[in-house]
Amino acid sequence: MAPVDETSPDESAQAILAAAVGAARYAPSIHNTQPWLWQTADARITLSANPQRLLAASDPSGRMLRISCGASLAYALAAIAAQGYEAVVSRFPDTEGSDMLATVEVGAPVGVSREHADWFTSVMRRRTDRRPLRAPAPTRKQVEAIQRAAEGEECRLQPLRADQVGRLASMADTAFHLEADDVDRQRELAEWVAVGDDAPGVPAATIPAAGGKYRVRPRFTSGSLTTGAGSDVAAAYLLLFTDTDDHLAWLRAGEAMVAAWVTANIEGLSVMPLSSVVEMAVTRLGLYQLLPGGGHPQLILRVGHPDTTVEPPPTPRDRMVPVAT
Repeated sequence: MAPVDETSPDESAQAILAAAVGAARYAPSIHNTQPWLWQTADARITLSANPQRLLAASDPSGRMLRISCGASLAYALAAIAAQGYEAVVSRFPDTEGSDMLATVEVGAPVGVSREHADWFTSVMRRRTDRRPLRAPAPTRKQVEAIQRAAEGEECRLQPLRADQVGRLASMADTAFHLEADDVDRQRELAEWVAVGDDAPGVPAATIPAAGGKYRVRPRFTSGSLTTGAGSDVAAAYLLLFTDTDDHLAWLRAGEAMVAAWVTANIEGLSVMPLSSVVEMAVTRLGLYQLLPGGGHPQLILRVGHPDTTVEPPPTPRDRMVPVAT
């Protein structure tokens, strides 16, 4: 006789949502600050921004914070799908006085599919890859697959031509020097970047050592990861942009970033996001010139084949338990 399942529907939903929150903490975030708060409320989970993880000097508007939270939401939704259920998500629910970014409930059972299981596996294997890149460059077919993934999350990706990459390089240089001259930004970087392997933030062991010849200057180049001659000659640079520039657009940009990133990984490509040119007002204004069709720049993605002769360690994650409200 088969055992009787005495788990109530509410208990089953709670277990599914708890697993989703457990997966959500592995999402990418600005400087690995993990600036999200997940809470349980009845048979749902809610996502809010954690103001204590806001980078006040680098991200005063909270753009990168909300993009990071959107990435965490994408992970939670992927986990629910992998467990065989639809996810019922409300972004920016109309709750007076609330600072919630989203609520998520378990919807109808749809069964566990190979597609959702494989996607979730790829989501959890994703990592920020700062290693130099090797030839060949991503193919047009690969780039188009990445673009379609972003479009599925109501965002778009613009591949940059060679001349546009040159302009991006100039903007990256400007952002680098402005950041170097900003005492408050430097203080934040010291707290969150090139940290020890067990601390929240970006471990030094994931950042290549100084050196290398790059078309577009990486933001961090003084870590302890020893690689061969650094280069991004075979990289594709993709500009992630949205039709509007409000908090909802930023959240959706985070979801689109994950969709594009995981698709690139499935195609055998690595991804490194560049946010400094978006964080700085003067360089972000310059990015508008790369969007002749209109739109609002949210992030740059560097995509290519990584140097597999070295393997950086995973970045640490907070132990995150959803708090009941």
